[in-house]
Amino acid sequence: MTAKSPKKVNVKMAVGLSSDDELLHIDDAKNGKACKATCIDCGCPLIAKNRGKVAYHYAHDPEFYKPDECNWQPETELHLMAKMVIAADQKLRIPIGTIEPNFREIHFESIELEKRLVSRIPDITAYTNGERILIEVAVTHKCDSAKISEMKRANNNCVEIDLSEFSFSEKTITLDAVRNFIGEAP
Repeated sequence: MTAKSPKKVNVKMAVGLSSDDELLHIDDAKNGKACKATCIDCGCPLIAKNRGKVAYHYAHDPEFYKPDECNWQPETELHLMAKMVIAADQKLRIPIGTIEPNFREIHFESIELEKRLVSRIPDITAYTNGERILIEVAVTHKCDSAKISEMKRANNNCVEIDLSEFSFSEKTITLDAVRNFIGEAP
């Protein structure tokens, strides 16, 4: 199943916001309410369920959860996790050329997430060998023609990673699954 049919997937939440507003994957969270995490969409406190037999995941704290106020979707989580992976790995495998591209692994000296550049906020701003590369992560919405034209006029180095065919086949999205998919994504 792909991201194009979000209503049919049964993926559990794997990313929350820590008490210091950093993304926190379930694998790194303390169990239960001790995780002190909140939902990335509605801000509801979360309970980490990472000690049982079911796939590790977060659940909204039923004491505070208001289902009508939360629009959490696995596609949003995939988008965030892709940025987490690239920031942590400090590298990206990108195609050089368009007809028969050769892939090259680019290593970054630094990465900034969601940093405003004039009128746009790219998902990732990365630097390598003194050059800036703007990286967009597309799950359900690819860059539109206006954004692409603006980036070309500004002579920016840009890469868009297409994650629209990511398979939501597991109960939770793992960082390794995202990492592996990014390595092969168009």
